[in-house]
Amino acid sequence: MPLSAELFQKISSMDINELLALLVTGKLAKEGVVAVRKRIRNLWNQRKCGFTPNAEEAATIYKVGQKEAYKRLKECVGSHWSLRLIRLGLYISDLNDEGQRKLVAKTKGDIYKKYGSKGIKITNMATTGALSSVIEYLSKLKIEENLNRTDLAIIFDTEIIEVWDKITFFVKTEDSEKGISKKIVRMMNQRIRIFFVFAYGAASIKPMKVISKLSNDGTISNKNYHFSMISRKDKANWILYTWTFELIKPLF
Repeated sequence: MPLSAELFQKISSMDINELLALLVTGKLAKEGVVAVRKRIRNLWNQRKCGFTPNAEEAATIYKVGQKEAYKRLKECVGSHWSLRLIRLGLYISDLNDEGQRKLVAKTKGDIYKKYGSKGIKITNMATTGALSSVIEYLSKLKIEENLNRTDLAIIFDTEIIEVWDKITFFVKTEDSEKGISKKIVRMMNQRIRIFFVFAYGAASIKPMKVISKLSNDGTISNKNYHFSMISRKDKANWILYTWTFELIKPLF
């Protein structure tokens, strides 16, 4: 039986991780298996394979790609080159939640070997929980400024990925409240459209106090910013806090 047009189109749009996961399901007919293997060979030849997991990992990564956050990002930016790294970041986030530190380290090592520090930056977007805020930001721009996927992809590249180091602040336990405050105020003074503050566990106490003070004394609103905070706990009871600061668009 010839391959259906629908299945052919689906296979043609998948990357190697998704194709491997599809193979291990065992649900494909002979024609489908042949087409998938051919697609994998082509990707290898084109050097587009990237991180190559084993069959079990590939199946898990494929499931991660069905998450709502991933689907929403894809809806915003289309078939963006970073999506496979975002999916790997979500996979790492799940591993972190399960306390699989060794597998997390191995996966990050594989990503670094293939993509370097830029790849780690992109996966960190998903592991830190910042992805949901990024998606909300892009979705809002899409509506408010009537932007298409190409426009949003450019913004995602230039305002998020390329400047990730400049728009993120990971607070350490040894950081002083004064130092944290200065850093946040300096980022607001730079008129960055969106930036993030992260802290794990005990390191979150100081930024909580600092951000509360900056909010109560009017500093944040006076600089035309608003902020939100989310937190999540993994199975090892580690809590990651993420504060998102966004520049408020002038009314006129």
